[in-house]
Amino acid sequence: MIDGHLQVQIGEERHDLGPGCFAWLPRHIPHAYANVSDSPVHLVGCIVPGGIEELFAAQGAYFAQLQGPPDPERLAAIWAGHPGRVVGPPIQVAAAPAAWRTSTPPS
Repeated sequence: MIDGHLQVQIGEERHDLGPGCFAWLPRHIPHAYANVSDSPVHLVGCIVPGGIEELFAAQGAYFAQLQGPPDPERLAAIWAGHPGRVVGPPIQVAAAPAAWRTSTPPS
């Protein structure tokens, strides 16, 4: 993580991640994440082996034209042509922890 805060669910475990944190998302283990900060999240990710780039390009094009929250059915349709699958509803998170809400955003 570079900026912001995520709540990440890997299997049945949840983790709060902030700047400097790292999460391993093992292949074939369901995972999800949600931004719990008041600003965009910036992170660096690495996927090995590769091969999922087309999915991210299609998803990115969809996200770029959004005017509101994403449509889960549209996301499932994007995923349909790629390895992996969408499982369950998005994780539900409470508001960002107070310590995160009161921190000064990076300039």
